[in-house]
Amino acid sequence: MSFDERGVEARSNPEDSARGRSPDVPPGRSLLDRLLGWLGVGILGACVLTLAGLWWTGGQLVEDSLRKQAAQWLAELDEQGTPLYLSPRRDPIMQEIAGELAQHPEIAYVRYYDAKGERLLGEYVKDGRERFAPAELTPEETQAANEVATQDAPFLVQGAGNHVGIVRIIAPVRIRALPAVGLRDLQQGARAEAVRVIGYIDFGLDPGHERAAFLKSLIAGSVALAAVFLLALFMGRHMIRKALAPLIALQEPLARLARGETEVHMGDGGDREIAAIREALSATIGLLRQREQALRRAECDSLTGLANRRYLGRQLELERGRLGREGGAHAVLYIDLDGFRRINDALGHGAGDRLLGQIAGILRAHIRENDLLARVGGDEFVALVRRVNREGAIKVARSINQVIQDFHFVEREESFGIAASIGIAVLDGTRSIEQALDRAQTACEQAKARGGNRYWIDEPDEAQGERRQHEPEWSDQLAGAIRDNSLKLVSQPIVSLNDASGERYELLLRLAGADGELMAPSAFLPLANRFGMLLELDHWVIRQACAMHAGLRATGREATFFVNLSGQAFDDGEALLRVVADNLKQQRVPGAALVFEITEQVAVRHVEQARRVMEDLGRLGCRFALDDFGSGFSSLNYLKHLPVSFIKISGAFVEKASADALDQVMVRSIVQIAQALGKQTIAESVEDRRTFQLLSDIGADFAQGYFIARPAEALPDPGFFRSDRLRRLRDVRPLAARASRSGEEPGRG
Repeated sequence: MSFDERGVEARSNPEDSARGRSPDVPPGRSLLDRLLGWLGVGILGACVLTLAGLWWTGGQLVEDSLRKQAAQWLAELDEQGTPLYLSPRRDPIMQEIAGELAQHPEIAYVRYYDAKGERLLGEYVKDGRERFAPAELTPEETQAANEVATQDAPFLVQGAGNHVGIVRIIAPVRIRALPAVGLRDLQQGARAEAVRVIGYIDFGLDPGHERAAFLKSLIAGSVALAAVFLLALFMGRHMIRKALAPLIALQEPLARLARGETEVHMGDGGDREIAAIREALSATIGLLRQREQALRRAECDSLTGLANRRYLGRQLELERGRLGREGGAHAVLYIDLDGFRRINDALGHGAGDRLLGQIAGILRAHIRENDLLARVGGDEFVALVRRVNREGAIKVARSINQVIQDFHFVEREESFGIAASIGIAVLDGTRSIEQALDRAQTACEQAKARGGNRYWIDEPDEAQGERRQHEPEWSDQLAGAIRDNSLKLVSQPIVSLNDASGERYELLLRLAGADGELMAPSAFLPLANRFGMLLELDHWVIRQACAMHAGLRATGREATFFVNLSGQAFDDGEALLRVVADNLKQQRVPGAALVFEITEQVAVRHVEQARRVMEDLGRLGCRFALDDFGSGFSSLNYLKHLPVSFIKISGAFVEKASADALDQVMVRSIVQIAQALGKQTIAESVEDRRTFQLLSDIGADFAQGYFIARPAEALPDPGFFRSDRLRRLRDVRPLAARASRSGEEPGRG
């Protein structure tokens, strides 16, 4: 995650930033779904109500039509059936009525009864219909028919018994007559009408045919109405979607805005209300961008794009508070580049800025997404590694050391090596931010004091207090060892891969412990560096080397001593030159007997001063060897101009060269470069016969390592370099290699 993204996230919600979360839009139903749901329910309800009303109205229409039809047929049947009550010949009359009724399928049956409703005077039954029984009316039916006839309805409507779907209609047949009156009564207008029931009509209507046609029309109308409502639903949904589309389009930009992003476009279009919302949001985003830019300028390193010290401090304070509540711990890594100043001074600030930008990119890609990286100084960075233990922090620091060491900074067609010193401290709820940063910076200084290109872990308060308690004892012990000459120099032979000429030894410093056991330099040189005693140790070694050589010459032997110098020896070049000159003179030792070894990092870190000192010592006859060459990938331009006679190939490449093709290529390349520059090569860490023979085949000049001899307090017998073992090792080489080394062609003698 970039600093810009992290900064916005942290400012929007510090707790979410600390947990690596980002705010999301709260879940819930969308407005569009809600409106479409309401529309669907409304249209469905309206459709159901409309169809229910249509069917209810249709039923009423059918019933009204049936009543009107019944009244019409009653009048018709009353008129046609009157002769049955007046003529004794009823059969012809009934046949004529039946012939007329057969043309009307809606008439199911017709019966004519006498005045009491007991005797059937005539009957018509539609074909295929069984005869209705009983064939006479009950007194209740005749009474009900008479009562209805006197009211608004002229007939009685009933079901047709077992004939489902048939409507039965019963009505009295009445005749009206004027009584005989006199002339006087007529003149007076006195007139009364006589009404008499002479029989009853019982007929059945079959509305099935008409009802089926009506039902068909009703269904067709219902389907058409439902289609209209469905079309209205789809059109309504389309119109709502179209109207709300600009509002829906705001959902994704608003979600991004809620996550802290400000590079959001709100789109365009929409009705007046939505356009007003969009304009307001766009204005708000513009203000947020301005605020974000101001915060970024205040909390971002303009050169690398990383967080600056201010932002780092605020984030560390937030993390410290959260760790105090929840427990756990983070690691603070203080990273200081080794060799940055020499590149910046030699190539200019522009190159230095480009180097810092590239290193920032490497570090950013090498830490986890939820970790934080800040630049806190010129070439100083701090990484906050969340939720790691001691082993996890060491793993991160080690990988950063490796990736920076493998990095090549190319400028002006030259390649420069770079390294980093890393200090590790723990951030928990008990330490203040200042304490955590100070501890990490102090640990970084410890790593740098031990030569750089390494990490150092801040010790717990108890262990650190115990170590500091014993530091004065170490200081007194080192000072006493220098004063009393109780330090020891052990020697390790450096043998030629070509012949047995000359004795060469590297002198290695040791400190005798309380139990008499010799301690390696790694046990006491860091403390000597802290106490400022490295320069004294350098001078002591030079004095002892000259004295040893003088003693050796007294026995008639000549040898070359390789002596290591620290970087502090070049800080006071005049003192170094004076000590060397004085001891060479006092011990009557030729300057060529001393070869001073300096590490690649020391040489390029003090390049100008180192060149001057090396030239001054060269006038005394002393020579120089560049130690651990290849470990720092320094510019070959420095190698070309530094007055060194020997190049010591780093043991990291030599010890696995016989098994690792890449290491073998590296060793071969260094040998070829040295040969092109007219310098001799010494391979360190030769651990087996195969490596020895490989180096001989490659063309290296000298070899040094445990396979040849271990460091010892006493110099070996002078015959060691002419021993049969070394002679056999030198002779076991391909003929082509021996011929090329001797300047002869294979096969010629």
